[in-house]
This record gives sequence, C-alpha cells and structure tokens, in this order.
Amino acid sequence: MKVLAIGFVAFALLSASPDLLAESTFTEACENVNTFVTTLLTLLRVISVGVVTIAIIFAGYQIAFAHKRFTDIAPVLIGGLLIGGAAEIAKWFVGNTAAAGC
Repeated sequence: MKVLAIGFVAFALLSASPDLLAESTFTEACENVNTFVTTLLTLLRVISVGVVTIAIIFAGYQIAFAHKRFTDIAPVLIGGLLIGGAAEIAKWFVGNTAAAGC
C-alpha cells in the first residue's frame, strides 16, 4: 500500500512539473513583451510630441509669414493634434484594463 501511495505522489509531482516550468517560461515571456511594449509606448509618446510641435510651428509660420488665415491652417492643426493624441484618444475608448497584467 505504501509503495502505491509513494508511486502516486511521485506521479503527481512529475505530472505537475511541466506546468511549473511552463508557468515560469510564460512569466518570462510576458515580462519581455511588457518591456517591449513599454519601450515602444515611450518612443511613440516622444514622436507624438514631435508631430504636434511641428504642426504648431508650421501653422505659426503660415500665419506669420505667409499671411494665411486660421481656416487655411486648421486642417494641419487638427491633424497634428489627432495624430499626436492618438494614444490618449484610444485610451479613452479602451481604458487601462487591457494593460493591467499578463
């Protein structure tokens, strides 16, 4: 009876070991993906600030030196603000729950 119980315990432990290994591998992969996405998000935030800055500089130049009206440069400003704020606008619709964890 003891041999059967020891055999059952050994079988249960050996059966569970691939699960334990898979969990640590999944955790490592999840951390790698989170690091990549965080780096990408930081890069996109820098780019979005640049796009908005360029749009405002262009609009200011057009008003000051090319004597354009605000209605002429409004599409540039609106487009720049939409491109620059795309991540924040998406966060309004999706929310922060998608990035809460793996």
